[in-house]
Amino acid sequence: MSFAAMLVGGGCVVLVAGVLVSVLRSPAVPRPRGLITVVEQVAPETTHPPQDSRDDARIPSAAEPAPPMPQARVASAPPPAADSGAAAPATAMIPQPVVETSTVPLKSSTSPPGHSTPQAQGQRGLVILQIGDSHTAADYFTGELRQKLQARYGNGGVGYLDAGKPHIGVRSGAMKIAASPGWTYHAIQRSDNIAEFWLSGFNAVATTSGEALTFASDTPVPFDSIEIEALRQPGGGSIDISLDGAVKSSADLNGTSVEPVVLRLRPDGAPSDRVRQIEIRTRGTGIVSIASIGIYQKQAGVSYNNIGYPGATIDLVNKFDEKLMADGLRRLDPQIVVLVFGTNEASKPNLDAARYERNYEKAIARIQAALPNAKIVLVGPPDGAERPPHCAGKGPADAACHPAPPSDGSLWTEPSDCDWHTIAHLDLVRDVERKIAERHGFVYWNWATINPNQCAAHQLVNASPPLMTPDHVHFTPAGYVKGADLFLDVLIPVIDKLQVRPNIASN
Repeated sequence: MSFAAMLVGGGCVVLVAGVLVSVLRSPAVPRPRGLITVVEQVAPETTHPPQDSRDDARIPSAAEPAPPMPQARVASAPPPAADSGAAAPATAMIPQPVVETSTVPLKSSTSPPGHSTPQAQGQRGLVILQIGDSHTAADYFTGELRQKLQARYGNGGVGYLDAGKPHIGVRSGAMKIAASPGWTYHAIQRSDNIAEFWLSGFNAVATTSGEALTFASDTPVPFDSIEIEALRQPGGGSIDISLDGAVKSSADLNGTSVEPVVLRLRPDGAPSDRVRQIEIRTRGTGIVSIASIGIYQKQAGVSYNNIGYPGATIDLVNKFDEKLMADGLRRLDPQIVVLVFGTNEASKPNLDAARYERNYEKAIARIQAALPNAKIVLVGPPDGAERPPHCAGKGPADAACHPAPPSDGSLWTEPSDCDWHTIAHLDLVRDVERKIAERHGFVYWNWATINPNQCAAHQLVNASPPLMTPDHVHFTPAGYVKGADLFLDVLIPVIDKLQVRPNIASN
């Protein structure tokens, strides 16, 4: 689907204000107050960075595995599926975006994209963003970090969440996410139509009425804003947004061209509120495309956001539309960005170290252009092992392991046996990342320090209890907890330099 040359001005969002029946800290479940709703339109750039052709199907063994990918019930012809692998037409130039604000009583204002209401002095919490591959997408490592940092510094909200269940390797430990059967998913990793993707890298798409995405928590979660990233497009449908069972806002996503939009809801008359469940439900027929939902409490505490893409390399960061990526980063506005890549690069048969370094530097430059004051932390890949492709399904899981020989990236010979072999270029990848960190003065942490021995993955698989899954790549939940504990020793000094003080004594 191509983009038209003109951005549609004006967006209509219908707001139904709730009545406040309990105070913020009441032990009872509070009904959200009235909400201010903002519609933000963002015009994408026209550049198309190179696409990484590799899509690693390896996934973590989750304690709470996601169900199989649901199939869509199609009532009208949807846009071409990004997962189909078909090349999409190039996008056309689009004018500069506008921000439209609607309130109750109705008021309006406009400002450039990425601008948010300034926080009062001293009312800024700590926002951390981790971007990475499947180790990040599974939210075990990041979930443990979130829990322990919020216990130490305070709860800064749930943060950024993918819409629905786009991949079995993508999960949230912060909220229970459910999707009705009528949603299907498009992924930037399998699409050239990059101007339709926000930072999540996935779009949940439905075409029939009554399809719902639900985000629920056992206990009410704080928020000072809720943001929904979506697409307005020709043939677009409408959605109702409910908080704790009451419809609080509606949005019409029909337009004359494809336009990325942000629907922002804020408490009306108070700086923050709490909510237990958020539901996005389609109304009528038409295409509804939802990329993410953010539940933010940026006035205080810590928000640890994980955005991960199973099978991804650093090249994927450079594939995103530059303007949409920058806008998403600025709205999140993290003080710390953690990059966790390298496992999938290391398993490439002929890794070009110089190219990897250039692409990593390019990704960093993109992030720094949007977030010039953010501290950046690089995490080197943990140990891992694999078997040659011809060994799929052959050999026992406890077969012998052989360490990888020294390699410069270009010298690689596929093993003839079906034993486990340390992923070929892990040391090379770590050396590149360490040099980049030293060059820029970034903090670097080598995840392999969880077990620095040869064939460490094999030892972790056979540990009691196991710390790595039988695929020899992903950790068990207990393994991710151990890694998070070690990483905290590196991350907390970075936080302390930002003068973020604990609200309770740490253990």
